[in-house]
Amino acid sequence: MKRHRKLTLFAILIACTILISEHLSEPTEEDKNLPGSFEALNWFTEQRAFPNDDIPGNQYYREFLKTNSSLKKFPLNKITDIWQNIGPKNVGGRTLSIAINPIDTNIVWLGSASGGLWKSVTGGTGSNAWHQVPLGFPVLGVSSVVIDPLYPSVMYVGTGETYNYQNAIMGVSIRTTRGSYGMGILKSTDSGLNWKKSLDWTYQQNRGVWDIIFNPLNTN
Repeated sequence: MKRHRKLTLFAILIACTILISEHLSEPTEEDKNLPGSFEALNWFTEQRAFPNDDIPGNQYYREFLKTNSSLKKFPLNKITDIWQNIGPKNVGGRTLSIAINPIDTNIVWLGSASGGLWKSVTGGTGSNAWHQVPLGFPVLGVSSVVIDPLYPSVMYVGTGETYNYQNAIMGVSIRTTRGSYGMGILKSTDSGLNWKKSLDWTYQQNRGVWDIIFNPLNTN
């Protein structure tokens, strides 16, 4: 008799557990009203954030360094030798900023929204007037380019393109920022050949530089 009672109680507990779990798994009215894009963005983030709830702000640059270190272990030239880039080779994306060398006005620098930094030595004219300038850092958006008016070999670029901060369209989703993340300000003292971090935002990259302005009375 006791055995039957235990089995009955056990069965009741299992049934209650199933009913509760089914009730909890049912989407709420709020969930039903969420658009598919919200779910898609969450799914996209969760894949990359695991085991965290979200991607830590200081993780982007760490992963860049980690990837660079890992790639050095593989002889990539053996793989890439069989491929040849046939173009297009002159795509820079939207233009965010332009700077002209004060000594040689044929030298023009351009910051793009998703293609990094570009340079022309022909005043921007010609079918092959522009070429991309490697910065050595994981930068997509270059929002501002400035040249020291007294020492034109000294340049600064602001990274990232942020707009509509914490804004959403029709409540579709709220993202920390739109555009692309920046890593601060980069500086060159040899006319753009080499770059180093001047303002380092790699520890918290959910931001971007909108503009850089020199003090005309003191370029330091």
